[in-house]
Amino acid sequence: MAYHDTGTRAEYAPLAPTMIAGEAMFSGCLCTIDLARSIVASYLPDAVALPPESSATHPCLLAFGEQSAGTTFFGGFSVPWGIRYHELMVAIPSVSWAGAAGLHLFVTGMACDFWPAVWNGNVYYGFKKRFARMGWSGDRFAVAGEAGHRPFDAVLHPRPDVPPAIHRIRAAAALPVLGYRMDGVFVRSRFDWDFRGAVVEGASLEIPQGQHLPELPPTAHPVSNVDACRVRGMIWRLGWPEPVLQVAPRGVVF
Repeated sequence: MAYHDTGTRAEYAPLAPTMIAGEAMFSGCLCTIDLARSIVASYLPDAVALPPESSATHPCLLAFGEQSAGTTFFGGFSVPWGIRYHELMVAIPSVSWAGAAGLHLFVTGMACDFWPAVWNGNVYYGFKKRFARMGWSGDRFAVAGEAGHRPFDAVLHPRPDVPPAIHRIRAAAALPVLGYRMDGVFVRSRFDWDFRGAVVEGASLEIPQGQHLPELPPTAHPVSNVDACRVRGMIWRLGWPEPVLQVAPRGVVF
């Protein structure tokens, strides 16, 4: 079904053309997975923290699928490349960062099967991308395993309705995005997930027990999420990176 964001569309604020570094058309799965708070916190650098404890769990934002019609921008002018590749992202929403006020979306890691996107995401954005073979086989999305580990599989099952979780997913993606480079520099940027014209369908996500994915905090049990969304034709825009050598109030450099 076509997506209609009743009651919240007025809150959608697209990136200005001069703020867009690139965009692609994303088709795949979007969901949040609640994991043990202590495990999620272990994936954060010292300067990044979860909000005050109110629950034993905290959500991770998971996105995986295909990026197509890749385009870069210079001064607001588009340069279409027509590239197509697969990508997976795990990020932790609603975290605080000592470098700026407000909540952020911290990208704990990504995987991608297109090397230029891996390089760009690491050098400029601190997204901790790794190169891996991945792709769809029907309703199953697989990421090739690293040495000594099993491959990662996630299976989607269709549902007849779009879950209310789509609003939580959109709210998480609208937060300022925070990456952390290997040289200790934090990088701020923005996502612009444009659902106008996209098709959004409800789905149930299953991740079998024992699957290995470095970007996703481990769990001792299979993951089953009935509030996942399968999207087709969502425009995913990425803003320009803003590297920040963060200095704490007491002059301690992180």
